[in-house]
Amino acid sequence: MVAKAFGLMETVTLAWRNRKYFRRSRGALTMVLAVLTASALFAKAQPVHAQDPVACQGSFSGTNWIVLDCRPGYVTGYDRILIYRRDGVRADQPWADQLDYSNAVWMFDPGATGHFALIVDFHREAAGSVADLYDDGDGDRSVAFDQTSHGPVPTESGGHWTVRVTAPDGWWVQNGNVNFNLDILIDGPVRGSFGSGFLYDYQSLLKTDGHIDFVIHVRDPDGDGRPDYEWRQDYPPLPEDPHLSGYYRTSIMADTTGDEVLMSGGLFWPYLAATPTGFVKDYNSSPPPIQVDWASAKITQVSEFVASRGKPGNFFIYSINRVHEGQTTASNFENPFAFYDLSGLKDGWPDMSIRFEANLPGDNPNGNYPLAGPLNNVQVTWDQFHGHNWTYEVTLTGRQAVTDVIRFPEFSINAVPPAQLPNWVSGHTWDAATFVQVEKQPYWNSEQVYEWTTNQGGSRLPFGYVTGLDSTPPTKDFSAIQAGFRGEYTFFLNAQPFLYFSPVDARLHLVGASHGIYNVDGQRRVEYSNLASGDYVDAWQTYNGDQLDGQLYQLPGYILYASRDQVSLLKADVPQQLFRTLPPADHAQWASLGAQLNNYRRDFRADDLTAMAAQFSGPQLNIKQASLSDVRLTKSGFRFVLKLVLGYQVQGNQIPQLAGLQPGQYLVQYAGAFVVEPLRPAQPVVETSTLSVSATNPKVLEPVRVDAVLGNAGSADLSALTVQFVASGPQNTTQVITTEVGLLAGQPVPLHFDWTPTLAGEWRIHLSWSIPGATDSATTLGLADLTMLVQPQPLPGTTRLLQMSNINYPWEAILLLGSIAISAAAVAITAVRRGRANP
Repeated sequence: MVAKAFGLMETVTLAWRNRKYFRRSRGALTMVLAVLTASALFAKAQPVHAQDPVACQGSFSGTNWIVLDCRPGYVTGYDRILIYRRDGVRADQPWADQLDYSNAVWMFDPGATGHFALIVDFHREAAGSVADLYDDGDGDRSVAFDQTSHGPVPTESGGHWTVRVTAPDGWWVQNGNVNFNLDILIDGPVRGSFGSGFLYDYQSLLKTDGHIDFVIHVRDPDGDGRPDYEWRQDYPPLPEDPHLSGYYRTSIMADTTGDEVLMSGGLFWPYLAATPTGFVKDYNSSPPPIQVDWASAKITQVSEFVASRGKPGNFFIYSINRVHEGQTTASNFENPFAFYDLSGLKDGWPDMSIRFEANLPGDNPNGNYPLAGPLNNVQVTWDQFHGHNWTYEVTLTGRQAVTDVIRFPEFSINAVPPAQLPNWVSGHTWDAATFVQVEKQPYWNSEQVYEWTTNQGGSRLPFGYVTGLDSTPPTKDFSAIQAGFRGEYTFFLNAQPFLYFSPVDARLHLVGASHGIYNVDGQRRVEYSNLASGDYVDAWQTYNGDQLDGQLYQLPGYILYASRDQVSLLKADVPQQLFRTLPPADHAQWASLGAQLNNYRRDFRADDLTAMAAQFSGPQLNIKQASLSDVRLTKSGFRFVLKLVLGYQVQGNQIPQLAGLQPGQYLVQYAGAFVVEPLRPAQPVVETSTLSVSATNPKVLEPVRVDAVLGNAGSADLSALTVQFVASGPQNTTQVITTEVGLLAGQPVPLHFDWTPTLAGEWRIHLSWSIPGATDSATTLGLADLTMLVQPQPLPGTTRLLQMSNINYPWEAILLLGSIAISAAAVAITAVRRGRANP
């Protein structure tokens, strides 16, 4: 009893020293006297409820106060809570039975210093049970109030609460169930939505000033103490027009399975957290959403009631367009982001996520041009073996119109319902795609695999190339990937997102992928190619830094393998795929894919080309002291360049022509039989006898198309050839256009240049090229010429000229005709002078 009285006296003394906390001297004195008088009337301390996270002992003070001394506390080793019951207390009844959440003021004093970090006013209104939460507004780490005859009245921030929670049903907890039919208002610098602390940091813009910044609605229609859905509306001081500011105006979280984890850990009132956590719920966890930084006396956030990412069966929507109650809204951006339990184990961990990014007609996601039609970016990520490790991801870009609707009792949105989404994605045709495998585990986060989505590199692929704004394929954006990841892409899928399993490297690949990279460890990598430009990867090259040290090719009827100093050719008919699949959409498909992957599993690394080649048997040719380059398919077979070094050795007789050759470079071609010949250097030539132009009577400032066909008379391929188009005209005018082309032997390349002459007179068109690395000027420079006469534009008649010039007043016509006359005179004088200088 003495210890309890001493603790209370400490509170009173500190409160008096800091009179801001008990403002108005009369009210403060009344409170102090009441506390002192009540010190002799303490009831026997009662144990705290089992569900409360602090060990508190309670006592009574006067006729209205309950004092909770908590050791350990909710913040420090010793914290205090003062509760003012407007209906009074009864000393003959246990304090724990008198904790009032309907008509009382709760004052939280971490450290028992007399500095209150939070005040909660519980009361009833016509709208239902209400809790008004007040925190520090002026930065002195405490909440100011006045003590009146009706109890403490907060005065911080002009008397404005920061958070108001309303339960329209009129109760917080009933029959052991927590009420999750709630309406919450936030007024101040509190994180009230995911986007407010991530995409835009609103907090520096928000004040506790009577203006509502966030509105949160939580619903539990069946009243089972598990929230089923919530939606939040952001109202920051930013433009409401989505074209002027791209913040998430509406966020929606929903549980489709009705098994949200029960909330636990509340500080007496179930929604108030003793210990702050993150905004997003973690797996198998449901902490109280209202979180306080007790040291600064600030409410920091009202976090999720319904898990957005923390549970399979849930989904969320973050829409830049505001969703309006009572309407069906065309929502956009993450619409939806859904999570699935493919394993069926129901342990709270998802096996798949689908992020559906919807961009609507008129949206301007890249800031250049509004979209003419819908554009969807979708990421499908899954954990194939339920090891809490993401293993695969397929990402897609397409232009499908979404007509489906997700319906809630209060509103509806245009989006594909999560239950239908996996099959919807797999069943549609897509413009572009990427595929990623996480080769080095573990890798896990609450959303997806982030590497190599179609949004890679500033989203140039979906918003530039797919929309047609940019004609250049964004290959540079996919030229590297993070260590431990293997990725493939195609910019022109135009099909469903099928995957296939290759018998060569025992890995899944994207059907139709044109290129790919596996970054082994930041130094070593594998590059994949599609030589046939078909459905399958058929070329593997390993690099150590910039050094090529291994090559493997799946060619018609053969496996071709090369290390740095040896080339092997194995005759073997290897199928392109062992099975084909879509991303799994349900448990049966997920289990089937896992079984096939286990069945065809091979115990070699994805960069071990030697082990891949060694799987297959058949007649084999081995050439030591040799190297391989320029492998490609032809119409009737394949070809490659073989470099033989002095002392080379041939084992096997599959290519008899190799016997007795001098060291050097040779072209090896296969079209039912092998042919070997010395490699002839690349020799670019203009295939046509002369350049051709599109205009027969070209005129100044009218576009002219110049066409040429460039060929290669040698047998060596040129991967990159720089070609220059040069137009030389009157008055030493020169216009230059440069392009780069690949020039394969025997495959002419058509070229065209769009050129606009700026002056009338004779122009000489000149085409040249330079071969990288060549030193002989005769082989590095090629010329082709065409001379053409460009005519001046005819002067329009006076009447037509005035009409074209949009003349409205007579004086404008006089000025225009005068200018024409002066210009004509100048031209005439110039012509006379030229004639005299050049008789």
